[in-house]
Amino acid sequence: MTRGRCGSLALHRMTFSITAPRRFNPAHKEKAMASRVVKLRFPETEKLYQQFVEGIEGRILDPKTDRDVLCRDVLTDIYFPGRRWDDLMADRSLSPYSRATVASLDPRNITLEPEY
Repeated sequence: MTRGRCGSLALHRMTFSITAPRRFNPAHKEKAMASRVVKLRFPETEKLYQQFVEGIEGRILDPKTDRDVLCRDVLTDIYFPGRRWDDLMADRSLSPYSRATVASLDPRNITLEPEY
């Protein structure tokens, strides 16, 4: 998971109602970055992003949702529109490099150890 420049996992552009409160790391004496509302130029884009966030939020709030699968499916839809992760992984016409890229969309296939 990517952290912002202040070390926070909070989204600064738009927020989910279920987002965890900002974290304070006393070891670094950092304060949480102030957020502000940023209006997009085109209302259609604003509406599209809101639908995107609400769709994910609805799935997150469902206790039956497997969050690893949710993350995998959202990333697959962003990077491979109209394709399913399982189908991409089974597609032997893709090179091993491409399938490794697809595999990395599932957070269970990721390591955060920098020495690898």
